[in-house]
Amino acid sequence: MKIVCPVCKSILWVDRETEQVVKVERHKAKKKASLDELLGKEIKKKELVDETLKAAFDISQKKKQEAKSKFEELISKDPEELDD
Repeated sequence: MKIVCPVCKSILWVDRETEQVVKVERHKAKKKASLDELLGKEIKKKELVDETLKAAFDISQKKKQEAKSKFEELISKDPEELDD
């Protein structure tokens, strides 16, 4: 029977009849990322966030400009045209 330890992730092979551990396979530790790799990932995340914020800002500015132009268009119209 195969049992995986929830703490260390090692695999224990247990004999069903005797209920004794027959074999232990230690979980291989993850390779730790170097400082340069981690820094590179964080720089990429920051660039993505900056791009997203810039896109949102551009959309907001475009909407404001459209609203302003529509408002100025309505202001410049003759008041009698607006009542119709």
